[in-house]
Amino acid sequence: MATRYKDTFVNSQTYEMIVIGGGPAGYAAAGAAGVFGHRVALVERQHEIGGAGINFGTVPSKTLRETALALSGWRSRQLFGVDLSLRRNATIDDFMHHSNDVTRGERSRVLNRLGELGVEFVHGTASFVDPHTVRVAQSGEPNRTLRGDFIVIATGSSPFHQWRRSDPSVRREPVPAEAPLPAGEH
Repeated sequence: MATRYKDTFVNSQTYEMIVIGGGPAGYAAAGAAGVFGHRVALVERQHEIGGAGINFGTVPSKTLRETALALSGWRSRQLFGVDLSLRRNATIDDFMHHSNDVTRGERSRVLNRLGELGVEFVHGTASFVDPHTVRVAQSGEPNRTLRGDFIVIATGSSPFHQWRRSDPSVRREPVPAEAPLPAGEH
């Protein structure tokens, strides 16, 4: 069992775990420690928790896809030979409104769960002072100093692009019109 680090800094707070990064790995780590009753702070630099998966990637893209399928009636078209397509004029704003609602709900679910587990959410940019101390710069507020027995770095990643679309050495063949659909998409 780790020995709690003594708090010797002015305006510092001591935690058993500090998690830097509020994406899926970060909030999962913070939540798991919270389940076991540990005092945890989760530091996120972006305005919203959830990382790319909740805010820009999986959740919004899958929501848009499922909304399009639901509005088109694609999944129910062949039900008993009856055309059940929805004949509604949907706009991009309708799609985006629904996607934003789902994304907002997912962020709220994560924040509520972390709150129930006693995890403190800290908005700001973290930097190391020493192996057990993190300084958090917060816009318009004084810096905070957090000390922890353990620090988890879960800051996500950035895509690495080896080529650009304009690269003439990359050949892209057109997909033939009679190309089969992937399994499960019929």
